[in-house]
Amino acid sequence: MDAELASLWGPGSAALVTLLVTDTFTSVKARLGRLFGRTDPVGEAVLPGELAEAGQDLAAARARGDSEAAGSAAAALEDALRAALTTLLRERPDLAPQLRDLLAEAIGQERTATAPPSLAAQHPARLPRITVRPMRHYQNNEDLLLRMDTVVAERAAAGVPAFLYLTGIPGIGKDALARRWLQRNAGDLTGPQLEASLGRDTRGNPPSPAAVLEGWLRRLGVPVQDLPAEPADLLGLLARTVHGRRAVFLLTDVMTPAQVRQLVPEDGELPDSVVLLTSRSLLPGLVGGFDAEPLTVGPLDGEHSRRLLVGVGRLDPDTAGTEAVRQITAGCDGLPLALVAVGAQLAVGPPGLAEEVAAALSRAATRMDALSADMDEDMSVSAALTPGYRDLDPETARVYRSLGLHPTAEFETDVLRAALPDMELAARHRALRRLTAAGLVQPVSGTRYRFAHPLIHSHALERARTEETAAARDRVTDQVTAFYLEVLERSEAALSGRHRHDPAGVYPGYAPTAPVDEAAVVAGLERRHDTLCQAVRLAHEAGRHEQAWRMAQAMHTYFLKTRRHTDWIRVHQWGVASARETNDLLALARMHFETGFAHQDRCSADRRDPQEARTHLDAAMELVAAPGRTPTEAERRTRSSALEALGLLAAKMGAPHEALARIDQAAEALGGIAHPRGRALFALHRGTFHALAGEHDLAEAQLLAAHDGFAALAPPNRFNQAKALTRYAEDRRAAGLTAAALDAADRALAALDGQGTPYQTADILLLRGTLHGESGGSARAAADLAAARDIFRALTSPRAADAAGLLARYGGGASPGGDVE
Repeated sequence: MDAELASLWGPGSAALVTLLVTDTFTSVKARLGRLFGRTDPVGEAVLPGELAEAGQDLAAARARGDSEAAGSAAAALEDALRAALTTLLRERPDLAPQLRDLLAEAIGQERTATAPPSLAAQHPARLPRITVRPMRHYQNNEDLLLRMDTVVAERAAAGVPAFLYLTGIPGIGKDALARRWLQRNAGDLTGPQLEASLGRDTRGNPPSPAAVLEGWLRRLGVPVQDLPAEPADLLGLLARTVHGRRAVFLLTDVMTPAQVRQLVPEDGELPDSVVLLTSRSLLPGLVGGFDAEPLTVGPLDGEHSRRLLVGVGRLDPDTAGTEAVRQITAGCDGLPLALVAVGAQLAVGPPGLAEEVAAALSRAATRMDALSADMDEDMSVSAALTPGYRDLDPETARVYRSLGLHPTAEFETDVLRAALPDMELAARHRALRRLTAAGLVQPVSGTRYRFAHPLIHSHALERARTEETAAARDRVTDQVTAFYLEVLERSEAALSGRHRHDPAGVYPGYAPTAPVDEAAVVAGLERRHDTLCQAVRLAHEAGRHEQAWRMAQAMHTYFLKTRRHTDWIRVHQWGVASARETNDLLALARMHFETGFAHQDRCSADRRDPQEARTHLDAAMELVAAPGRTPTEAERRTRSSALEALGLLAAKMGAPHEALARIDQAAEALGGIAHPRGRALFALHRGTFHALAGEHDLAEAQLLAAHDGFAALAPPNRFNQAKALTRYAEDRRAAGLTAAALDAADRALAALDGQGTPYQTADILLLRGTLHGESGGSARAAADLAAARDIFRALTSPRAADAAGLLARYGGGASPGGDVE
């Protein structure tokens, strides 16, 4: 190591650690990835898996405000980085100049990383894309691809969306064909791309359409405050959000036409969209109901099967003509999934593997003659996978089986660390690289992987059930569910200081010791959303009932902030069922409260949310009634929370006086418990309910009391201070007191002191701009309304149109900062 490089080594590696856990300095990360020669599925340079995992640990600890864990993770990442770079220089000394330049750049960028990003940079317009991996060895289906091009062009010329319906047996390549078409037309498909699998999961349950819509709208960046409760309204909001942007929808494993109807807007709302549908079933309703073009994906012929096997298997011309290759080609029956699986195994397997696979497929074909077609397909894939699986080294095979027990086909490397705590970091990532080389898993990002096909996940689960003892399977399940429980409880502690039932006493130790990045914590949970929901289900179905209800409880604040109500309610239903299996009545009461709260928060009349909310909240209060004795503090808090939720529900149902009575009961239930934040919230609720009833003097007293209560907290709760003043401004406006309303709006913005969320800031600006407009101040109205419009636009909020309309009305036609929509 030369002197200049040595002088940069310490500060440079420390600077790299800082930059690796931010999203801003992508050039440094990309250059480091190129040094190591690692790329992601689309060819972009990425960090080695070991460094990516250590970086994720550090980023998560910092986001949670866990200073002790962050310190340990930073030291571990710096050690791992130095070790990796030392090894790299030992193997490639010619890279020393590049590393020297990289360390110098990292030091310089760390020093200049001080300017806060603009609002547009904080909230860039989201353009979700469907991941399309490079397809180096794709074979056949050229006629189908050309037909797809023709249909899309014809439908576009007619001004109607193009529905393309690909049908065929499992593993025949329907999904690959759809993605191949997307890859070929990537230059023309510049709008948002949304996908969902509509088939049943490994436990036989289809996804909820409402949950899919909620997830899509979140991916599009729509603020949670704008998400409606009813599925029809969610679909309408989706249509407005992607209108005019040539959206692409990829819906795989469609089981019924109703699923498509619930997820894709009407023809007239998205005339330029493309909808790709795949199904293993013949569904005439897709053709009749959507004018979908049916396209049957058949098996590859012998020549294309051979080419695919040879290409994936890296076979030379001599090997490609052997009898074993011909037998494999015939045994796979033109099924691309089987051919790719076998080819990947041949590419990394030992001599003689081709003959072993050929013999296995030959035996399987003999057995399958008397079986149904569906059984043939599944057994062909299993027969194709098993010989290659047998050739995995014991370490990699163990990882494969353990991942088969994971609740979803997608996973991150940290859960593998938890599932196999006795396996070292290098060994785990070596196994993942081997599974990737064998075509069994695919990297999604530096720390995220997924099984290459649902049938491969099923095969891994089958191997685990067949080859692992019950005790070994239980041990992995325990470790996986315990891992997700800790992730959720640490995140919940970072996001909220609310009361929780904590029989294990973990929450005090998880309390933040440094500032919390709430947005990063929520984003980390949202990245794993499906897995976390299925982890609760796994714990429930596996009889880990305490883990199940505790996980559900720990998702409360996450769900409250993301408003993904469908999964919120479903998860808490599992929580109720698991709590019922324990002897912990307080746990059951808390789960009924949590479930009732979720129902009242959504409050969909069509889905009977008001009735369900009352049922669960009444059940919670009955369980903590404590007849004949003094209730515990936990019981009092639970009763108070349930009554508060009933008050919120009554207000939504148009009964403000009933709501006020419930809040009074909630305050009484607390008794002498010191709960300053809760009492400030009660004042906020009372003020809001009095305003609903038109009782402006009473509303004024309560809303100002709420503001003072939030201001007196340590630290002051600026968000709720501003919220109380905003509602006070709205009430003053309703009372015809415009000057007082303007003063309250000014105070609300001042209370935020620049620390509010962009959405809350825009909301207050919209109100203040409207008040200025109503009082004749067109210049001030134009400034506030234009600012509100621009923020809402940056947030992908439909309220941008409201602000633009008010700007046209009150701004005298002026449109500072952009055109009126």
